[in-house]
Amino acid sequence: MKLKNLLEEMMPDVILCTHPFAIEMMSILKRKGKTNIPVAAILTDYAPHPFWIHEYIDAYIIPNEDFIDDLLNLGVAKENIYPIGIPVSSAFLTEISKKEAREILQLEDKLTLLLMGGGLGIGNIKEIFEKLIFSNLDIQIIAVTGYNTILKNQLLNLSLKSNKKTKILGYTDKVNLLMSASDLLITKPGGLTISEALVKGLPLILSNPIPGQEEKIQNIF
Repeated sequence: MKLKNLLEEMMPDVILCTHPFAIEMMSILKRKGKTNIPVAAILTDYAPHPFWIHEYIDAYIIPNEDFIDDLLNLGVAKENIYPIGIPVSSAFLTEISKKEAREILQLEDKLTLLLMGGGLGIGNIKEIFEKLIFSNLDIQIIAVTGYNTILKNQLLNLSLKSNKKTKILGYTDKVNLLMSASDLLITKPGGLTISEALVKGLPLILSNPIPGQEEKIQNIF
């Protein structure tokens, strides 16, 4: 098994899982006695769901105390629950002025909207982008399409039909810079993106949630 071989090669002291699939795989390995390495689940959603919950997981790190009762109801032992928060890169603590960020991105110094659809570039980004780019609003737009190259090409083609300033990116590790340059973020309600925006103090519009945990997030915010 590739994962078991990787663990034997790396020999970690603890395994941190930020996605339900990884938690399930580690639970299976521990149940079969293939490893005894401690495993911590870091919930990156603001609303827990059963896919996060598996046997043999040693710790659940959750966004806040409001989650505790939810996890208890899902069968997690209270001594395994740690309301520490969603971890955000320290890069988001680096302050960049809007003016400087826009100069770096070669954007104008005007109202800037940031569209994001997560690493997979999912949601109704194309529809929102199209309405904004052909609107009468005096704006410029940054759009991040993640690994969705089809979406990126669609937005590039649309941008050619408008005189609005746009910056269309695929997957990027410059989210702190993009948020620094922006006045408003329009995104689906993923827990990590929301946490990053909250650290930056960037206003949010949440759109097209995935049914379940993201609908709950939208109701919270």
